[in-house]
Amino acid sequence: MPRLLICHFANRLPVVFVRLIMRPFEFAQRRWAWIVLLLLFGAGPLHAQNLPFVNTGITSFVDGMPAPRGLKFQEFFVFATADKINNSNGNEISGLPDVDLFVYASQIVYTPEKNVPLINAQLDLTVVQLFVLDELKFDANGTGIGDMFIGPAFQWDPIILDSGPVFAHRLELDAIIPVGQYNSSRLSNPSSNFFSFNPYWAATFLLTERWAASTRLHYLWNAPNDNPNKVLFPGAGSTQAGQAFHMNFASSYSVTRPLRVGLAGYYLRQFTDSKVDGQNVTGTRQEVLGVGPGMFYEFSQGIMVMNAYADLFSKNRIQGMLFVWRIAVKF
Repeated sequence: MPRLLICHFANRLPVVFVRLIMRPFEFAQRRWAWIVLLLLFGAGPLHAQNLPFVNTGITSFVDGMPAPRGLKFQEFFVFATADKINNSNGNEISGLPDVDLFVYASQIVYTPEKNVPLINAQLDLTVVQLFVLDELKFDANGTGIGDMFIGPAFQWDPIILDSGPVFAHRLELDAIIPVGQYNSSRLSNPSSNFFSFNPYWAATFLLTERWAASTRLHYLWNAPNDNPNKVLFPGAGSTQAGQAFHMNFASSYSVTRPLRVGLAGYYLRQFTDSKVDGQNVTGTRQEVLGVGPGMFYEFSQGIMVMNAYADLFSKNRIQGMLFVWRIAVKF
């Protein structure tokens, strides 16, 4: 496994740097092209109804630990690049061009000074707004304000033994609200145009003084889209993405007090078929596994985290690399 990851990163990183530095405004051209080619090549089941944008690898190290109380602000920058698109069997659909996509998100979290009575948990009120930089040349509607994640989180204080803190966890009840730009006549949109429920449980295990392991477990339920894409689904009255489970996992080692390095990953599996006009469409379930290195740096007013992931396999999805940079600051 480590050798496979090293080879994958070594082969892909030069291409990624060229794309990032020399051709940032060609993201749209490739993504528009592969959507059209999917239609021309008859890969309809791949797009029976896409899952919404969710947290696959966006958070990683010491994820279950509490943040300081008060007002916090967090920025996420996510860049995905892929050289293949796989079908429901995990085999590459030949003849399709590369895919690039950039998503930016802002998060505001407010934590009151007092814990919630009865459960004795810290209450976090959180809002995340997505922005999609995509379709810059061919479809202006593909660039703009995306959907909003909103919900309360309940963070419990770390469990402390003689050796210090050993475990902390959080439960968050997120909803994805379709407030973004959407036009059913466009090939793609910043908004999914349907409501989703996406709760999660995050936990961190402090295994030794320097070594920590974390996970975040999500469930995803999607409501019907009563105004489906007219280009991808001509004549359809509604579509509905299937239900899915997805998780992040990470292990890190504290090199110095502010710096951690480690390995992180994500796994997503759709476990019910997507639907068109209330009918199941077979061959539409998505699955992906990604793993890669990362670092976590803590400074006086917040944290900075960087992750790079290589997809080891995927079904009904792109397969490539994902880069995440995020910074959180307390006011």
